[in-house]
Amino acid sequence: MKIKFLAYCVSLFLMAGTVSAQDYAFKVLGSKGHNTAGTTSLKVGSKINATQTLEVGEGSYIGLAHSNGKTIEITKKGTYKVQDLVAQVNSSGSLASNYAKFVIDELTEAGSEGIAAKNRFNHMNKTGSVKRGFGSVATMLPTEKSKIFGNTLILKWYLKENISFKVEDIDKYKVEISNLNDEILFTGDFKGEQASIDLASNPKLSKESVFVCRIFPLDKEGKRLETNVEGDALVRLDESEVKQINTELVSITKDNQATALGKLIEARFFEDKELYADAIHAYEEAMKISGGTEQFKKFYQFFLERNGFTKETNEKN
Repeated sequence: MKIKFLAYCVSLFLMAGTVSAQDYAFKVLGSKGHNTAGTTSLKVGSKINATQTLEVGEGSYIGLAHSNGKTIEITKKGTYKVQDLVAQVNSSGSLASNYAKFVIDELTEAGSEGIAAKNRFNHMNKTGSVKRGFGSVATMLPTEKSKIFGNTLILKWYLKENISFKVEDIDKYKVEISNLNDEILFTGDFKGEQASIDLASNPKLSKESVFVCRIFPLDKEGKRLETNVEGDALVRLDESEVKQINTELVSITKDNQATALGKLIEARFFEDKELYADAIHAYEEAMKISGGTEQFKKFYQFFLERNGFTKETNEKN
């Protein structure tokens, strides 16, 4: 995957001269709410020239890519002259990294659904998809031992086919995290099929380099609907690996660390490094910042599909 990714990035780099010569100032990467340029409503792929003025509605979001590859986001209601936005982009640091170009290309690609379908099983073939061990819950982690870089763990899961109890009997899920000696380090109950856990704030979790996550469906009385549940191990990167990832991460997201577009770029970076738990966290942050922009939702969904992190793709593999 990395070889193909790098080859694709090289081809994008060679096209840079053509891109810079295009007859527009910005291209829309993501749009939510009421956003217009003159009388034209803006949607993903729309081109905006430097003489236009943007109207951004209340509670709206718009993500733009300049023709030189740099990006900008607008989240506040108001009127914006495109020439002023161009000046902001030109005075900022460069975001024209290979990862940024890759994300921009996929977000604005008219046939992005086709891209997702074509690449859907690339990672699944490499990682074996989501592990199908015993127990009714499949977590969105690709192997029995996954690596994690950051301090926020977002666990996502789904119920497998042919479970031994009724779906309607489930009231919530219990997440247990233990060390390799089966000492419980964390336990919590969660509605739905997702949990967000701060590893740094828990003294026990923060000291562990390897821990095991188990998820139990609970009924309305809080009783476990099954007890024979397989765990998923997570391994923290060592000090040298963390330093290397930090260095690379800063270099590709230094201009947009707190933006939705920056988080999408970050997610792509983590996926390439096979840090899938961190990629999921970055995608979730992008969704939160952008207010759930539809094109970003698709981008996230494509990630889940091509890595076999959905029930549909995993059961068919």
